[in-house]
Amino acid sequence: MHCSTGSTCSISSAAWLVGHSLGAIIASSFAATHAERIAALLLLSPAGGYGASSEEVRTQKRDSYLKMIADLGPQGLADQRSANMLSPNASEAQREWVRWNMARIVPQGYAQATHLLANADLASDVKRYAGRIKVAVSTEDRITTAEACERIAQAARVPLQLVEGAGHAGYIEQPETYNALITAFAQQETQKA
Repeated sequence: MHCSTGSTCSISSAAWLVGHSLGAIIASSFAATHAERIAALLLLSPAGGYGASSEEVRTQKRDSYLKMIADLGPQGLADQRSANMLSPNASEAQREWVRWNMARIVPQGYAQATHLLANADLASDVKRYAGRIKVAVSTEDRITTAEACERIAQAARVPLQLVEGAGHAGYIEQPETYNALITAFAQQETQKA
């Protein structure tokens, strides 16, 4: 909130965006095209996308994901792939919740997400966004690895923050850690504003 002398105050319309995985692609794309509306961007285990790859690679990635959902269906996808979302440290209750949630995937939405991933270029978007960015990843993330996220952080010209001992869905395994990370980000950005 910005207040001038007297009684007139205005609330800034700029938002803080937090995006996880594919959500990081969406948040960064929005920030790159509407920078005036974004105060800061927090990217958690960001998926980089294949948009900078050749047409052949993009098509192969897209088609392999589409074939997977067509062959397995939501329940089969959950049964075979949900373990990739978590670290070996996850509890059985956390594993069951991720399986349950993945089994509710809507195939049409999964197909849209597949097209997004095949064509997005997160590194390019973070380079175009001139605002404040923070990038974090869990050390046990096997989907968006620390190495891949380091490239995103380098494109954004920021250090990569590591969250120890969690997987891709780190917020399921360590909700307090992720809540603290988001709270610290908001407090830090509030002080800068």
